[in-house]
Amino acid sequence: MAKGSRGTKKRESVSTAMGWTVLEQAFAVIIVMLIVTTAVGFLWKKETVRVEYIDERIGAIDLRPDDPANSTFYFERGLKGAYQFVASYRLAGTGPLVHFKVYNETTGIVLVSETTASTFYKRVIVTPADAGEYRFEWWVTGTTGTSRVEYDVLIEPTEKLVI
Repeated sequence: MAKGSRGTKKRESVSTAMGWTVLEQAFAVIIVMLIVTTAVGFLWKKETVRVEYIDERIGAIDLRPDDPANSTFYFERGLKGAYQFVASYRLAGTGPLVHFKVYNETTGIVLVSETTASTFYKRVIVTPADAGEYRFEWWVTGTTGTSRVEYDVLIEPTEKLVI
């Protein structure tokens, strides 16, 4: 080395222009998503949904007009709020005439007028103004014989209740 010359060392500086790698970018996106999700979860009002009483009656009954104990079949159900019911039945075989009716025993409101159809399907909305004790009733008229009624009635609320 010559006198007066100094040794120079190349210095490599790390450039900030290189940017983030793809893996670093992916981790950053995941972290930001987790932070946002957590923040929204704490800020958002949590709601609890309470489902009111759902009732489904499925079965079959043999109705006989000459037997007072088995000439009528019914069940009662109180409805207070906004409900709907889906009623269906089918007569299996031929026999005495079967009647069906749904009415409010409290107010006298008839939701399903008396029908003698051999198959039946209907969806009915019950408003809170129509609250009361409802009777779903099947009965037979005639002199002898048996009519088998296969029924399916679903009663459920029409809206969710948020607590």
